[in-house]
Amino acid sequence: MGSFYMEFILDFGSWHSAIHDFYEQAKRISEGKKDLKPALIDRENKIAEFIGSKGNTYTTTLDSCSCGDFIKRRLPCKHIYSLANALGYIGNLPELKKEAASNFDINIEIARYYDLYKNGVISVDKFSRLADALSKK
Repeated sequence: MGSFYMEFILDFGSWHSAIHDFYEQAKRISEGKKDLKPALIDRENKIAEFIGSKGNTYTTTLDSCSCGDFIKRRLPCKHIYSLANALGYIGNLPELKKEAASNFDINIEIARYYDLYKNGVISVDKFSRLADALSKK
C-alpha cells in the first residue's frame, strides 16, 4: 500500500513518506501549508525560525524542531511542514469538494460506528467520541 500523501508531499528530511499518512499529521500538514509562515528562513541551509503565540522562538530544520509538539512526539510538527512547504516539498493538498461532501451522510456513519460498538469492535467511549465529532458537522 502506497502513501496517500505521496502525490502531495515529496520526500524531505529523514522521514519515511508513510509518516505523513498518520491521521494525527493531517492537521499539522494543513496548518504548515496554510496558516504558518516562518519569521526567518535560510533556504540554502534548510532552516527556519518561527515565533510562537507566546513569543517563543522555534528553530526548525526538515528533521527537527525546538517546539513542544516535536519534542514530545518526535514526528513532524506544523513548523517542519511549513518549512517543507516554503522549500517546495509540499504541493497542492486535497480540497473539499462540495458535491462529494453532499453525499456524506452523518447518520449513516454514526449507525456504522454504532454497529461496531454493538459487535464489540470498539468501546462505548470510542463510539461516543466518534458520534460526537461527526454530529458537530
